Amino acid sequence: MSVAAIPIRIDHAACTECRMCYVVCREIDLNAVTIDPDPLHRFEIDPGRCLYPGCTVCLMYCPAPGSIVEAASGRSLVPPPPDLWTAERRVARGEAPNEVEPVVTDRLAGLKDKLERNQAVLRLHLEAVR
Repeated sequence: MSVAAIPIRIDHAACTECRMCYVVCREIDLNAVTIDPDPLHRFEIDPGRCLYPGCTVCLMYCPAPGSIVEAASGRSLVPPPPDLWTAERRVARGEAPNEVEPVVTDRLAGLKDKLERNQAVLRLHLEAVR
């Protein structure tokens, strides 16, 4: 069963600009999270590259509740709602364009330690700022 991509966007009022969505999306070579050069250098999600709901990696690593939302409805996806885990909402292995899901799964295997290190650095930074 194939699922059509649903446009999502970043809610800049809730986003902490921690870069986790940007880092994880680049790590799996989707590059759907970009930095808008004008005017405020905010993070944006490119609907032409984003595979949500087939890929939910950015939602799993985002620490800011409400910062990623479905574009049409405004429904918050952080933390990920339980219905994202149902079979109807996920792209079945082998049905994603260019076999994306197996690639995502393989690349995520080595990503956990790297992201934990980044989160530790962010926590230290936030403590220093306070």
